Amino acid sequence: MKGTKFMKKIGVVGCGAIGSEICKVINRQGIPCKLVSIYDTDLNKSKLLIDKLRNRTIKIAKSLKELVNSCDIVFEAATPATVYELSKICFPAKKDLFVMSAGGLIIYPSILKSAKKYKCNVYYPSGAICGLDGVRAAAAGKIRSVTLTTTKPLLSLKDSPGLKKYLSNNNININDIRKIATIFSGTTEKATVLFPQNINVSAALSLAGIGPRKTNVNIVVDPNGTKNIHQIEVISDSGRIFTRTENVPSPDNPKTSYLAILSAISTLKLIV
Repeated sequence: MKGTKFMKKIGVVGCGAIGSEICKVINRQGIPCKLVSIYDTDLNKSKLLIDKLRNRTIKIAKSLKELVNSCDIVFEAATPATVYELSKICFPAKKDLFVMSAGGLIIYPSILKSAKKYKCNVYYPSGAICGLDGVRAAAAGKIRSVTLTTTKPLLSLKDSPGLKKYLSNNNININDIRKIATIFSGTTEKATVLFPQNINVSAALSLAGIGPRKTNVNIVVDPNGTKNIHQIEVISDSGRIFTRTENVPSPDNPKTSYLAILSAISTLKLIV
């Protein structure tokens, strides 16, 4: 690859569906950057991914600090808590951070403050929703309300620890849900704490608009649904914005929306 030594060096944290796909795309030169290291708390996942990549120049980091020291940009595809841990290492080292777990930026507001302090960049994609460009534009004026309604198939709840715990705490039996029902209504701030790995789209939406305390979130369950559906409604002095995104699951992981992966690829291309 021409000019490789001048390319941004990327380290990927999290070797699940999204992290693995990003590594594969970079490895086949689909993104103009250089993958130098990967890290996962599950070493077996890292080893399996390295075997698939068949690239001996990519190293398995033994710690987050080792990975951060090896690259220019850290790509996170793990958990909100990992975002916080990475921020404490990345920013003092003057390394930028690409975040898939955007909920971490809401749960730990000190992350963005720290990035500003050290003059580092924090990137995040639009993920499994569309229309954030319009929301940002409306936010330049006055937004009166922002509402996200996320509809999930019933089966997806059984694989989500956060949602299962919430249902249990509210005496809702998954097997008793026979028709479309709203199981949560609240703010992004509350939703990201309760469901840190299920509602990253609301974090991205709130950051683009009027913030996590003013952005409304509804989580709806569809017993017969097969797709994650995200509807956004914004009422502002510039008009009404309404978007609806019906997501197709990733071929490699049905828990992940394919659009979320493509969004990460697209955003990373713009950065590098």
